Amino acid sequence: MLELKSINKTYKIGEVAIHALRGITLSVRDGEFITIMGPSGSGKSTLLNIMGCMDRPTSGSYRFKGTDVTRLKDRELTHIRNKEIGFVFQNFNLLWDENALQNVMLPLIYNGASDKRARAATALEDVGLGERMAHRPGELSGGEQQRVAIARALVKKPSIILADEPTGNLDSESGEHILQIFEQLNRNGMTIVIVTHEPSLAQRASRLLRFRDGMLVEDKIR
Repeated sequence: MLELKSINKTYKIGEVAIHALRGITLSVRDGEFITIMGPSGSGKSTLLNIMGCMDRPTSGSYRFKGTDVTRLKDRELTHIRNKEIGFVFQNFNLLWDENALQNVMLPLIYNGASDKRARAATALEDVGLGERMAHRPGELSGGEQQRVAIARALVKKPSIILADEPTGNLDSESGEHILQIFEQLNRNGMTIVIVTHEPSLAQRASRLLRFRDGMLVEDKIR
């Protein structure tokens, strides 16, 4: 599904060059459940942003389902993000003035879908929030807010879900519930890539990528 070859990413802060990624080569197959680990500043989130077409590499090639996305225009990258990729973030990124159903409908509004409400309701039911659709984020627990975020990622029926520290702000019980949702999604065929600091989460995945200083230092199949 994803193929990255010799990916480098360099940021410049004044005269200083920060090498976030150094020559990363890896592939992600359809149906994999992958965790990415490493210390802060090791390049994990930078890699996830490139995978999600939210950032471009400084050099190297990246193919998403056979298309070299490094050659695409911003409008074409936006189309891929909106259609193919579901994102889940540590801080949920929900609109606090909108209820759960309205938050989940947002990607479909951008996509121009005609059955937004029904699809959003189904996605919320799939993550166990069928009874909480009318509640705003402030009326939901942290775990419930993250489930809304997962439903929002799923409602587009993406090819892959990319999650950045999805349990980082949750207590252990809520985090476990979120992990079970990801595991069930993967059993149903969804490709999932998760950045995490939690070894217990990494043990649940079928593959572990470990980063240090912008380099891939371990690629382990479980």
